[in-house]
Amino acid sequence: MKKLLSLLLALTMVSMLLAACAGGANPPPAEQASASAQPVGGTRQAGDGGDGEIVLSLYHRYATENQTAFMSKIIALFEEQNPGVKVEVSTSGRDEYRDKLKVVLGSNNIPDVFFSYAYENANEIIREGKCLDITGYYEADDEWKGYYIDGVLDGYTYEDALYGAPYRVSISVILYNKEIYSDLGLSVPSTMDELLSNCKAIQAAGIQPFTFANSEQWPAPQWIGAFNQKLVAPEVMAADYSLKGDFSDPGYLKAFDVWSQLLAYASPDANSKTYSISEEEFASGSVAMMWGESVSVGDINLLNPDCSFGCFAVPAIVGGAGDNTGIQGGPEGFVVSSGTAHPEEAAKLVKFLSSPEVGKLMMADLQWFNGCADVVNASAEGLTPDRGGLYLPQQFHRATALHGHGDEFQRRERLHREHAVLC
Repeated sequence: MKKLLSLLLALTMVSMLLAACAGGANPPPAEQASASAQPVGGTRQAGDGGDGEIVLSLYHRYATENQTAFMSKIIALFEEQNPGVKVEVSTSGRDEYRDKLKVVLGSNNIPDVFFSYAYENANEIIREGKCLDITGYYEADDEWKGYYIDGVLDGYTYEDALYGAPYRVSISVILYNKEIYSDLGLSVPSTMDELLSNCKAIQAAGIQPFTFANSEQWPAPQWIGAFNQKLVAPEVMAADYSLKGDFSDPGYLKAFDVWSQLLAYASPDANSKTYSISEEEFASGSVAMMWGESVSVGDINLLNPDCSFGCFAVPAIVGGAGDNTGIQGGPEGFVVSSGTAHPEEAAKLVKFLSSPEVGKLMMADLQWFNGCADVVNASAEGLTPDRGGLYLPQQFHRATALHGHGDEFQRRERLHREHAVLC
């Protein structure tokens, strides 16, 4: 109990610190189809689209100009490969998607296929009965089963059943300005002590070491989760995150300590800054490093094609009991509505959106990785650009494991505290 109280105290201290910075077996596809509810969302009965055409509705949150252009490109390819199926697409921006999806899921107008964040975010809507179990389709498709690297489907697996597949995968990274590092004679750090030493040197040169944004409240727990991964034994962290443990490991407190040390070198206005603004600051060259995600590589390239930057994974923490060679990351992807009138076609759309074919196009157009092994393998064949576009697949080759994003720590720890109070 004392350790739990210490953890809760540490959580409170971090909140204050951030504020001060002003922050069983599955049925085969045919059985699943027959069990589906009446059509909802933009789905029409076959024939309503004309000449027996099936119309699927797709709702997602990739709303920037280049992202919507890419989605239009691949949807056109899907329709070309699937005659008689049309996809009607709607979108909302990243910041508003969560709230709008809640409204949509509470209505009788749920799209056939829709974007969902992974892990507990997906689990919540699965428990509400909004998502279709697509295990039968996946298990019956040998091609589909061969798509992904280990761990990628975990974010859409609930009670041994599969409900979705990744569209893109991102990992926690530190982006750094190569010119600043070169001018100051700094090397990419391999340990946390080396990173802190770099921060001290950068600050002494009159340059802001880090830009960090937390107004959307997901970055901080992700980074604390990254430190948890390195400081807490994997089996202990797995038990705690699944609410079978008690979050009493001293590594959690150490993770907060590491976080507070790095926070001293971060932007003073973190809690009022959006992630997009943080990307703009880094792209401008005014700061040396950015706490971010690998998917930011494409954004930085768009914001400033002349920005010379690279990425490195969260450095090892010497003496930590956790996994210092694994990486923290997670998928974002699509699920099928449990009420779709066309489950087979909807599952086929989810498969396509997470395929190696789309992954290779995505790497070229957006510098995003979608979790497919073929994309990793293709990227490993001498394709090593200076500007980081293939950084993520290279990291997967070197990593020992993919650990779920740190916002799982926040959600699980919150659930644990609620359970402790109720008990």
